[in-house]
Amino acid sequence: MKQIVFHHCTTSASAAAIKESGVINQSKTKPNGLNVNHGEGTYDTPLGPENGRMALALNNYGTAWQHFENMGRVDVVIRIVMDDSKVKHISVNGREIYVYSEDINLNEADEVDFIYFTNAGKYEVKKYK
Repeated sequence: MKQIVFHHCTTSASAAAIKESGVINQSKTKPNGLNVNHGEGTYDTPLGPENGRMALALNNYGTAWQHFENMGRVDVVIRIVMDDSKVKHISVNGREIYVYSEDINLNEADEVDFIYFTNAGKYEVKKYK
């Protein structure tokens, strides 16, 4: 197994809940029968905050990027370093996506940082634990 660095983007409120629980919950098939685009799992990206909020939104949400950026869905980036045994890398339509096959327990990761974007487009890094 080798180490991989991936990034999970989320809102400030969701980041606080993730920090408290220590878990990033995976996306699952919806009760109405709609499936998640690339299967069940936790959706992440190899792109980090140094790429900027807009690039992260474009990568994660495609043509709907501006809507999700305005909703705050890329206000916080959680950088995770762990083994790659449960990660599937998908390249589609210029987007780079990692799908981790289950919930991510942050306490099992080798490193975790919470990265908060500021209004000036810069970001602040805070270690998890």
